[in-house]
Amino acid sequence: MKLILCEKPAVAREFADALGADFADGYHKGNGYVITNAIGHLVTLFMPEDYSEALKDWNVDRLPILPKEFRLKAIDQGHILKQINIVKKAFADNDIDTVIVAGDAGREGELIARNILKFIGELDQNYTYLRFWTSKALTKSVITENIKLCKPLSDYDELFRQGEVRSHIDWLIGINYSRLFTKSFATYISFGRVQTCLLKRQYDLDNKIKNFRESKYFQNAFTVEDRYRFTYLSPIQKDEDSHEEQRSADAKKTDALLRSLPQATLTTVSRKTVAAPAPKLFDLTELQKLCNKKFGFSSKKTLETAQALYEKHKLLSYPRTPSRVLNNEDFGFFCECLQKLGIDARPDPANKNIFNSSQVEDHHALLILDKADNLNLSEDERKVYSLVLDRMKLVLQDDYIFEQITSEIPVGEAVFRNHSKIVKQKGWKAFCDDDDKENEDDQDSQTLDGFSLREGGSYPIQNPEIREMKTKPAQYDSESSLLAWMKKYNLGTPATRSGIIEILFDPKRGYCTREKNKILITEKGSALIRTLLQNEKVKPLLDKENTKNFEEAILKNPQTLIPDFLSLFKEVKEYFQTHPFSVAATQKTYICPVCAQPMKYGRFGCYCPGKDGQKCLSVPNEFCGAKISEDDLKKLLSGEKSSVKNMKSKAGKTFRGRLSLDLKEKKIKIDFA
Repeated sequence: MKLILCEKPAVAREFADALGADFADGYHKGNGYVITNAIGHLVTLFMPEDYSEALKDWNVDRLPILPKEFRLKAIDQGHILKQINIVKKAFADNDIDTVIVAGDAGREGELIARNILKFIGELDQNYTYLRFWTSKALTKSVITENIKLCKPLSDYDELFRQGEVRSHIDWLIGINYSRLFTKSFATYISFGRVQTCLLKRQYDLDNKIKNFRESKYFQNAFTVEDRYRFTYLSPIQKDEDSHEEQRSADAKKTDALLRSLPQATLTTVSRKTVAAPAPKLFDLTELQKLCNKKFGFSSKKTLETAQALYEKHKLLSYPRTPSRVLNNEDFGFFCECLQKLGIDARPDPANKNIFNSSQVEDHHALLILDKADNLNLSEDERKVYSLVLDRMKLVLQDDYIFEQITSEIPVGEAVFRNHSKIVKQKGWKAFCDDDDKENEDDQDSQTLDGFSLREGGSYPIQNPEIREMKTKPAQYDSESSLLAWMKKYNLGTPATRSGIIEILFDPKRGYCTREKNKILITEKGSALIRTLLQNEKVKPLLDKENTKNFEEAILKNPQTLIPDFLSLFKEVKEYFQTHPFSVAATQKTYICPVCAQPMKYGRFGCYCPGKDGQKCLSVPNEFCGAKISEDDLKKLLSGEKSSVKNMKSKAGKTFRGRLSLDLKEKKIKIDFA
């Protein structure tokens, strides 16, 4: 029989429905197939204390921790352990000759499936191993067609190796640096290859904004024939070291020259026709950016909504895609989607803005697969559905074509320029709102219906003026801008970016907070980065280039990663053992309402050590699944109730309530809402 290992229960049900398998004993069986599933990750890497009880203590002297062999263990949760036993049972109860890995098509999906098979001892047996791989939504026809096209699992060995190497190195970095810095800084520190790089960006932005000093600069301008605007910004206006007085004097000098001239000669006119194609189809990151900008969705919320459209409703192609185009062979599939959606258009198969196999990584761009008329979609699901559908319509539109004209008039040493454009074809711009304005041309250009100036012609100078302008500060990141930055520098993957961003807001870490749509670094986050930057060996770990080099090494020189880690860690450890710092001192100080002693921060929350050394009172970072923020902590310690929170009981039931602190019993209580 053939055993199919899926990544999620919903996917297993889709395979069972398509292949005619019935559910019994925890898995599906029928027509020669046994279908079982994971629930995402079922196994994880050993923690240090799993290798040795002595490593349970966070002792700097025992660092670095480097296992001789990385071992796997089951995730210690009841439903996970139960599912592992079901997968084992599916193998044991049946005469299996072929194993088909049908996890998500990507590096992470490959790692999840093979780690499970490895853990239960079914990875290197005398089976035929195959890989089911598709980017399309798992409809019955897609499953029945692609199950016949499975390739040998060995074709994806390199993908698995990359995922395994990444997980091992990230384990080494996270475990060793987190322990070293936690002990060095006397407060809980979570250090990660990508998360700390993101935190460094927030630190840099915060410093730029706080240290920004507004200054004035001046632009000279005049008009020709009452419509053509010519401007000039001298080098001194762009020089950050120049003073306002210098800039003002410089602009006045040029203005005086302008006013002394009755006319000036236009020396250059250059014309260029530009054909700007429509914005490409969405990948996950671009969809997350626009949802954050348009609806205020977090990247995590967008991913979860897209995943529901894919898994539950079968309306969206595989969402965790890094690609914004389709394979050339997807032409027929794209046309089928358009027909189902009632879109009366036939794309050009030679249009590389839509079809370009060389730009597809793992999965093609996001597509809506069918109408949602009769489906009970949530409001958020409809928003995401509509965005992807609108982008599919937009990418079919004609190019936006305009003539770009640049003309120059020299005045003394200054060269005044006019940028004009004449729209020849509105194209996709006629169907586009402000959120879709990709490929936008020069924002400062004049849009005209014609251009009548002649090269070599002399024209009177009209309305010479000095325009006073002000420098602008950097802006705090929104999730949209942070996602764009992560994508630009290849930090994380479409599947992991939202999770990495969420780490910044974890109350246990206390690195960042959200304020409306802005990401703000906390005092603890700033102090951590500021302290780490004092060591030249740590600096590269905070740099975005480090991740780029890391990804290149995974592909080309994975054998160098562990020796490089060990060499650097040794130097960093030596430095911090001889240069003690404290990040905890920068955190807000709270006084225990029971014994009036200063409270401290630990790995799991804020606590009072008490007068006799015995803990007096503690407030955890999380209670019944609800995060306790800095604002909540302040309210609880002052006798107030927290905001209303979504919580979960031990039995798994969800409920809403406010938290309060019972000082007599020294414990948190719930007021149900």
